[in-house]
Amino acid sequence: MRTELISIPTDTAPLDGVMYTPDAGQPSGAVLYFHGNTMNFYVGAARFMPPVLTRMGLMFVAFNRRGHDILSTRNS
Repeated sequence: MRTELISIPTDTAPLDGVMYTPDAGQPSGAVLYFHGNTMNFYVGAARFMPPVLTRMGLMFVAFNRRGHDILSTRNS
């Protein structure tokens, strides 16, 4: 499995993430992982799914949403 840190440009701040690709050949498909609020791309399912999915020939992309790692907010 190859791992590459990526940055997805937006109109404001870029979204940082990671892209995992199979070691050999072209990927047969892709999985885009959207984590829940207050999480990040390197824990939970985004941590254990990439090895399984890349062995199946799939590319796996996970990235941080705005507001990642926030525990709580008092303004909405």
